[in-house]
Amino acid sequence: MVQRAFLYVEIILTGLYNRNYYEKALMILDKEEFHPISVIACDLDELKKVNDSWGHHAGDMLLKECANLLKKSVRNSDILARIGGDEFFIIMPKTDEQMVAKVIERIYHNINVYNDSHRLPIRISIGFSTGIDKSKSLSEILKEADRRMYAVKRMKEMQGI
Repeated sequence: MVQRAFLYVEIILTGLYNRNYYEKALMILDKEEFHPISVIACDLDELKKVNDSWGHHAGDMLLKECANLLKKSVRNSDILARIGGDEFFIIMPKTDEQMVAKVIERIYHNINVYNDSHRLPIRISIGFSTGIDKSKSLSEILKEADRRMYAVKRMKEMQGI
């Protein structure tokens, strides 16, 4: 699939690909041969609160745990990257909406299992988008996933969740 060797760049804290790798992968994967293609956008909720209340060490630990849970939830062929402070994106080539729904279900399941046995819970907001063919660019798919993730985040904030 993607030539990971020449694109390999890693964030030390989480062991995930960084934004640079992610953007190069987007350019490579924006081709018809990788469709259907899906993107999942994830944002760790309330990381600033954790950092302020428990310290940055606790926030870093939460980022690492979240990264590990996301890794456990996706396939080896998917590209999982931490593109910013508490934002993670997953690019899923040859993946339709049904498969994305299963992956998101797996993510929430893994987080719930983690939260059952840890004092500091992981809370995450997720949005996704799928492009069936090249009628929607990968950039548009990414923006839609990001927009949907922020809509979920706003809804949770309004409901006090």
